[in-house]
Amino acid sequence: MADSFYNEQNYASALKYYQEIAKGFPSSNESVEAQYGALLTLYQKGDFSAFTTGAREFALKHPQHPLSSTLQYQMAEHLMAHKDYSAAFTAYSDLIKKNPKHELAAEAHLRTAEILFQNGKYSEAINAYRTLLSDFPHSNLKAEAIYNLGKIHSHLKDFNHALDFYRQILTSYQHSQFVPSALYESALVLWEAQRKGEAATYLERLIATYPDSPFQKRSYLKLGWFYQEKQDNSKAIVYFKKATQSQEADIAAEAQFGFGQALAAQGDLQQSVAELLKISYLFPEKKDLVTKALFEAGGYYEKLGKWDEAIAVYRKIIEQNQGQGIQSSAQSKIQQIAKKRQK
Repeated sequence: MADSFYNEQNYASALKYYQEIAKGFPSSNESVEAQYGALLTLYQKGDFSAFTTGAREFALKHPQHPLSSTLQYQMAEHLMAHKDYSAAFTAYSDLIKKNPKHELAAEAHLRTAEILFQNGKYSEAINAYRTLLSDFPHSNLKAEAIYNLGKIHSHLKDFNHALDFYRQILTSYQHSQFVPSALYESALVLWEAQRKGEAATYLERLIATYPDSPFQKRSYLKLGWFYQEKQDNSKAIVYFKKATQSQEADIAAEAQFGFGQALAAQGDLQQSVAELLKISYLFPEKKDLVTKALFEAGGYYEKLGKWDEAIAVYRKIIEQNQGQGIQSSAQSKIQQIAKKRQK
């Protein structure tokens, strides 16, 4: 009956019956299962303090019971979700110590590694992931562990090992959810290692194979800069334009700036100015980029011989910036234009 109430989400009645069974038959298997049911009910009711206390008591009373590891894991997950990382780490570690071969121990290794990585304990995090891989060779968590090993080595600037781990994902776990991430992270590693041509290959593969990935617009932006650097302005313009459609302001603003620069490099100064000036009203919060774009636009106006427009842009820079250095640079530009006009 208690289970029926639980399934019906009538938690008050379920808790009452579970507790009656646990007290009425203290030495029976039913009592242990009722204690477990009562704890789950407390969790569903949102009484997390009672759940956590009860889960610890259950683990002490029944250390070898299969449900003990399940409760220990649920308690750790609750602590993790509430960002009590120290207590969560202890709970996961206790589970591993008591039942090192339990299937949930693999999950616990994964979580402890995450916490260690967050706390900058990289060697310990690597060891936790490696233990998961060696102790649970058939776990469905292997791909995630391998991917995260790549992330750690990437963070440590150990590019070759990072690429090795990402390559494992791409070759041995081709249907894993981590493939798009591994492609993108591989590209970032290669980019930082100044192997930008290889990075571009990974980005183009990512875009072609996973057009709906969350990395699409970021990939467009990277490719825009790559092709601009290669002076392939036509391709740069295409990729920057696509990246401007991003919903993330950081990406869209930077792409808008790159788009303007690429147009100028292709010789279309008038359109370049138009695109650069958009940044000031599309992304007014990006003050540094707005100023940079205005200086670029002013310079292109000068090349076009549009002195009044250039002066107006430089005056706008002076109005919008309090820094003496920036104001001085803009004022100097205005003075230079005045001298050119006198000739």
